[in-house]
Amino acid sequence: MEETEAMMIPLSAPYLVESTGGLSVRIVPSRGLEIDGAWFAGVPLHWNGSATDAYTDDPWLSSFAQSMVTTCGLNNVGEPSEGYGLHGDLAMIPATQVTVRHEGDTTLVTGLIRDGAMECRRTITVIPSAGSLRIDDAVTNLGLERLQAPFLYHVNWGEPFLGPELAVEGEVESTVSRDGGEVATGWRAPFTAIAADELVLEHRVPADANGWRSLTFANTKVEIVARVSWLGLDRVHEWIATHRGAAVAAIEPANCSVLGRAHDREMGDAPYLEPDEVRRTSLLIEVRKA
Repeated sequence: MEETEAMMIPLSAPYLVESTGGLSVRIVPSRGLEIDGAWFAGVPLHWNGSATDAYTDDPWLSSFAQSMVTTCGLNNVGEPSEGYGLHGDLAMIPATQVTVRHEGDTTLVTGLIRDGAMECRRTITVIPSAGSLRIDDAVTNLGLERLQAPFLYHVNWGEPFLGPELAVEGEVESTVSRDGGEVATGWRAPFTAIAADELVLEHRVPADANGWRSLTFANTKVEIVARVSWLGLDRVHEWIATHRGAAVAAIEPANCSVLGRAHDREMGDAPYLEPDEVRRTSLLIEVRKA
């Protein structure tokens, strides 16, 4: 496979990996190398809430308003807690040492995001013809003390992929609601499951023999199937919302709750990293025609 010389990407410039009939993604170095857009055969997959005013009051929300994959952490995930804002700062920190190189049909983007004493080294691999987007992260505690280290991948589906025909497929052992009470039936059809403004669930998804967990999203109308798989994270949340007309359904692999760092410690299940310890996680999105 022929390799070209790596070149630097300006931090202020989004980088588009473009494909006419396959998967296209836009990567934003200035926002922690998040994926702010994805298209398959020209069909938008990502959520776009930027047309509404529901996401302007909070810095993280305004950054999040258009996204395919936003990473949350490295010091907080979920509700603001102990001086850390909503979902932490990772998605608002410019990446450094950003490079891109091409190996045949494969594009690899690498970079470094530093959040206090925590460091995330990221590799994004895009294979447009295979409909494949993979994110590999190595998070290291560079400090001298044990640190709480919550982490979450926020994968956001928007219209037209998100529609009445979208169905969630895959084995789920159990489901609980973030807010208590009965779990709404029909969450497997997220576009029609929104009874109120917002629904947040946590699913228990079993791992395969290699440690990967996955769920599949299929829309028969646009004839697209997308499989989301994750490694190194044992929890997964689902967020379904209308938010003033900006419909969104998100799947959120994580190692924590979405209620903030203080809540996780109180529950006795907060994730930690020891000094110099490295945690490796992966997210894989595979898209194909139905």
